[in-house]
Amino acid sequence: MTQKISDIEHEIARHESAARITESFLHAHPEGIAAYTDELTERRRLSLTALPQNSDYGEFLISLRKTAVKNNVRLVSIHRDEPTQNDTLKRVSVRIVFSADYFSLLNFLGDLRKSERLVHFSALTVKSNGQTLDGTLAICVFYLSSKDDT
Repeated sequence: MTQKISDIEHEIARHESAARITESFLHAHPEGIAAYTDELTERRRLSLTALPQNSDYGEFLISLRKTAVKNNVRLVSIHRDEPTQNDTLKRVSVRIVFSADYFSLLNFLGDLRKSERLVHFSALTVKSNGQTLDGTLAICVFYLSSKDDT
């Protein structure tokens, strides 16, 4: 009998704990489950954009060129290295040769930093050429590697 009472008390405590967790969730998300599901879907989308399942290098180049045009940055050349890999990530190093004025370059770098794709700035060299700045930007973009990748 004592064992059954103990089991019942344990079960009641488990249900009370679950109720507290649910109550905390509802307080944190008063808009309800549908809005929370939408939020999770958006977070998953952003994570897949930041770290896609494949390189999506073509899409990255399109985005890079659009960002350059938007900010009046002239892309002279873009060079990429072969991807390097660890257990879960592949990294592609990209070297961008550009020409721009100071504020255009500043806006371009800010937009790259704010992009949805995970971008790491490795190096930046700039040389003044009268009214413009000529330089090289080294960045890395990442994507998830699978066991099937070679």
